Amino acid sequence: MDLTVQIIIFFVVITVVIWISIWYYYTPKNISNFKVMYSFEDYLKGFKENFLSLTKLNDVKQEGSIVFNNDAKYIKKNLNLLDNQKLYKLYTTENINKNHPKIEIVPKTYANQKVFHKALYKTFRNKCVILNFFSHGCLPEWRNLIFTLRQLKLDDLVVAFPLDKLALDGIKQENIKYDLSIMKKDNVESVTFGKKDFNKITCNKVLAIEKMLKAGYFVFYLDADIIVKKNFVEHYFTLPPKDCWMQNDHNNFKKTAIATDKHGEVKYNHCSGVMFIAPTAYMIKIMQKAYPEILKVKTGGLTDQKVLNKLIEYKRIGTLCPYLYPNGWRYFSSKKYKGQYVLLHNNWLKGSDKKIRRLKQHNLWYI
Repeated sequence: MDLTVQIIIFFVVITVVIWISIWYYYTPKNISNFKVMYSFEDYLKGFKENFLSLTKLNDVKQEGSIVFNNDAKYIKKNLNLLDNQKLYKLYTTENINKNHPKIEIVPKTYANQKVFHKALYKTFRNKCVILNFFSHGCLPEWRNLIFTLRQLKLDDLVVAFPLDKLALDGIKQENIKYDLSIMKKDNVESVTFGKKDFNKITCNKVLAIEKMLKAGYFVFYLDADIIVKKNFVEHYFTLPPKDCWMQNDHNNFKKTAIATDKHGEVKYNHCSGVMFIAPTAYMIKIMQKAYPEILKVKTGGLTDQKVLNKLIEYKRIGTLCPYLYPNGWRYFSSKKYKGQYVLLHNNWLKGSDKKIRRLKQHNLWYI
């Protein structure tokens, strides 16, 4: 090969290498290859709950406990403790060369945020439950919700809590898992929002949630009047650790769920119809406190939503993006809303018949 050609090729190669090096060094998405940005341990500690990030297997007392431990010698010595039924899983970054269904080896580092979030979802999916509760009057709306969940292959995560036998019969027809712990002896007639005895219906919600939290599940509570378009469980594991994520139920697009009333007083209004709750001791206590408080609420407005907004510390609540999780006002009434949602809540309208009619008018009725 001619010497001149060789020299040209050499300088071309050097130039390409230099430019690639400069691009690689200054591109932010590649920085994560050189430092720890995300870890399971940091994620679990973000909940500030001992039973979510225990370090010792002999400390396990709470149902659904997670242990994160990188002491290989300790793990090998205490393999018998893995059989504790209250233990969900032991996570470690060490290769201990021992097989057990509750041991999961996780990487010390992840290439980027997207890879880490997918790992979280894959790992914790079996620790998640989509919870619904309703009487037979809400069966049509619930069936519509189940249709949308099936399209996303999320129906296997649903556990329904029927309030009466007719609701139970409908659940069985849909082949959905159910829990009978709050079911009443007689059929429960639907009570319109704000009417007498509405609180005697909604108080059952916190009992169902409390039960699943105590079992160690991440609880994704959804009212029956909801349409799901994207995998919100997977999306949850892209969010920072919070005791509870809730929908903003104001007629605005703020990401803080804060507004002022006509007197200028600050009002917090997170929606109790869309709640993603971590199984923390704090949230279990909140549900226990909420039940008697809901029964005290007078007729004429919010019940469980009012109580939960009062009881949960605001700093412990994450507000779901109002564009990704629009309520009935944003989607149906606001002229500002445009975009692809994860989940739509068909609220801000009273009466099941009216809600169904509105969904049909907007081509959101699938059954």
